[in-house]
Amino acid sequence: FACDCNDNVEDCAGSCGGTAADDDFGLCGNGNSLQGAIDAAAAGSTLTVPGGTYDETANINKSLTLTGSGSITGGVIIGGDDITVNGLSLSGAPSQKNTVIWVDGSGVRNNITISNCSIDGESSGKYAFYGSNSISGDLTFDGNEIKNITSWYVMDVNGSSHTVNNHINSVKFTNNEVYHVGGSIAFRGKIGDPTNSATISGNTMYDLCGSSCGGWIWAGIEVNNTSQVNIFNNDIRDAFSEGGGNGHALQLWSMTPWELNVHDNTFTNNAGGIWVITNGGGAGDIGAALGLQYETPSGSISDNDLSGNSQFGVAVNDSNGGGPMACCDEAPEGSDNDDGILYGPEAGRSHSCSEVDGCYSETELYDVVTGDAGPVDATLNWWGSADGPSDGYNINVTTGPWYTDADMTTLAEADCAGTYGGSAADDACGVCDGDGVTGDLDGDGLADASIRDNANYIAGTGFSIGA
Repeated sequence: FACDCNDNVEDCAGSCGGTAADDDFGLCGNGNSLQGAIDAAAAGSTLTVPGGTYDETANINKSLTLTGSGSITGGVIIGGDDITVNGLSLSGAPSQKNTVIWVDGSGVRNNITISNCSIDGESSGKYAFYGSNSISGDLTFDGNEIKNITSWYVMDVNGSSHTVNNHINSVKFTNNEVYHVGGSIAFRGKIGDPTNSATISGNTMYDLCGSSCGGWIWAGIEVNNTSQVNIFNNDIRDAFSEGGGNGHALQLWSMTPWELNVHDNTFTNNAGGIWVITNGGGAGDIGAALGLQYETPSGSISDNDLSGNSQFGVAVNDSNGGGPMACCDEAPEGSDNDDGILYGPEAGRSHSCSEVDGCYSETELYDVVTGDAGPVDATLNWWGSADGPSDGYNINVTTGPWYTDADMTTLAEADCAGTYGGSAADDACGVCDGDGVTGDLDGDGLADASIRDNANYIAGTGFSIGA
């Protein structure tokens, strides 16, 4: 109806002849501003974002589910509790931090879910997610595409610090595709007050390009100080070798008792497979001040493809200057320390690789394990050969029985001496590894060199034998 004699009508704001109109969010005069729609949304509600490009930063400062099909090019700020971002394409960065998603560290943020989003770092040095050491409650990343992150972190939950401020209830990193990334995904729990549980499952990670694309990757995924760690149905490959054994699929450790179950994964074509740390500096000093030390996990590592990693499969050992590998056996030729002195495992002592100009072995794992750590159960895996893992491919783990085929259908059998991959067999006299003649009079399961060697057996019969 006309509101004046000139046949003008009221706009959505009630102004006669005005031009304000409802936008795609259904808001009067908002002009399709995403931030305007966020500000207008009630706490605890769901805001559906229409398709289109939003050249702005989404500052979510209340409990809200932001879902839809639009593209946000100025990054996202998490500034409240109980926030979900779902189904959106995210790029750019807020002004506060060079990261696509930034958690506002001015307060503790509880319960964050990022799901079904495309997170693009645009190969410009950004993180995908920076937690500002301000996260508590439940953290969930599910069904996302994470790409082009050319930084040494892909996801830094705790602000690059082992001093974690808050207790985290649970971490779920599931069904994500991660590729062309230069750094690591780190989920760190609080030392002395560990995260209750972490579930890492259904993820595909490849082209982990490390320093070759502007980052530095120590592990595809790091999880530490978490009471229950379940890692299954993941495919992590192509972690770029950064030296010292860095560039592995998983890095895991805790300073309180924990259970680790790693099964049905493919970790191949990396520098290393799985590193469980038994001691190290930095975090170790923090734990020691609390009367804590590194703990060996219960649980098992089974039914995984751990073949084709260039330096190691599973290492359960101390950190050697930040990596699991030994130092070079001697200083590189022509270096200041080129004096023929052995420094690696052949020297039978621990030391700093700085004594050999930082040179790490490419083939030998660091042979120092603190306390009574290990061995960890790593049976029932495929190591790339029917004969099982090669010598030196693992340290401080139990590997037999293993699968003898890539389809993981057939297990290796132990020989008569109980050795998997061994060649001992019963002889014609039923003696394990015997010669079919000498026999086994003392009943120890091994062939005897002669009857004169069986003093215990002879004494038991009451007979004697001349010298």
